[in-house]
Amino acid sequence: MSGRSKFFEKLCENVLKHGVYHPKCIIYVESYTDLVKVQQLMLHRLQGFAYSGYTNSPETCLLEAYCAELDDETKEFITEQFSKEFGTIRILIATVAYGIGVDNKDIRMVIHWKKPKDLGLYCQEIGRAGRDGKPAIAIKFGQPSKVNDCLRKKLLEGFDLDEVEMLELDQKLNYEKPCKNQCEDCLCRSCLCCFFCRSYCACNSDAFYKKYVA
Repeated sequence: MSGRSKFFEKLCENVLKHGVYHPKCIIYVESYTDLVKVQQLMLHRLQGFAYSGYTNSPETCLLEAYCAELDDETKEFITEQFSKEFGTIRILIATVAYGIGVDNKDIRMVIHWKKPKDLGLYCQEIGRAGRDGKPAIAIKFGQPSKVNDCLRKKLLEGFDLDEVEMLELDQKLNYEKPCKNQCEDCLCRSCLCCFFCRSYCACNSDAFYKKYVA
């Protein structure tokens, strides 16, 4: 079972356990096909427990799907229910259509079914979680990075920075020279870059991970 499958299995277990008290969650998908796929996946797992109360109807379903193809009345219903503190809808599966003008304060989790293609849009979507100042998390699924990927470089690839700007950014970070004594507080270029680069740095020390990561 993949990591994504295990996660959604656990998510369904939590919905079964908490019902209308489950923390609000948005699952973003890129296409209508994926939207239907995720909705059917969760409904199949939850069965009758996907509903609150004694009737199985759209008005009592704990999860809903939102996309541009919905009629205005359905969109209004979903938006209204999902904005209530203890509204029926706890899990919202949505395309990019759910976003403009949305300002729910109590969303605790934002999940991306696939690796986002647009970094700017991704930042906007994860920014919908935790607007009330309370802890919230963002999770994305996709192809894992290659073992030789510098994490900082991969992140910056999402921005339009030319070589000159990249050089200026490196200078502004004011990297110090590599440490030759394997000190645990090294501030050299590699150690400040990311965990991958740190692990390949000549001054790598287990003490660094114990202090800052463990």
